[in-house]
Amino acid sequence: MQVEGKIVLVRVDNRLVHGQVGGPWSASLDVNVLVVVDDEVVLDPLQQRLMEFVAKSNNIRILFFSIDEFVEAVQDSSPHSKMFLVVRNVQTVKKLLEKDLPIDAVNLGNMHYEKGKVPLSRKVYINEEDAVSIQSILDHGVTCFVQDVPGSYREEVTTLIHIKFKK
Repeated sequence: MQVEGKIVLVRVDNRLVHGQVGGPWSASLDVNVLVVVDDEVVLDPLQQRLMEFVAKSNNIRILFFSIDEFVEAVQDSSPHSKMFLVVRNVQTVKKLLEKDLPIDAVNLGNMHYEKGKVPLSRKVYINEEDAVSIQSILDHGVTCFVQDVPGSYREEVTTLIHIKFKK
């Protein structure tokens, strides 16, 4: 797929846009647009307004798309666009890669604990479905790493064979 702009980084964060994303992450990446790709948020004006407030207070432009809308829109993006994508889960990243979007790196930033999930790190918990999606991302040659904020410890994810799920 021909994409005019550049996707600098994709962050998986089930909170989507909050202070860390709108502030330190956006600034450290030197991006000019924050893009939320989420099929639910695109239909929720209240959540959008809250995220717009965070982005505006950090002087960053923010856009909201469903997965399919983003795939369509990114083809017509400005060649000067440097995009920081934020998604709720790794399944969204997998879908974007299956649609041939050029993604080089994925930050697993925050995936809360839920019943049936095991820790990948202290802020990233995964279940078997997540593990399959992460493995697919890795199989696409995409760099995956766990990092809370820029400058903090960064742990590369290269394999998930050490993860044991309860049966």
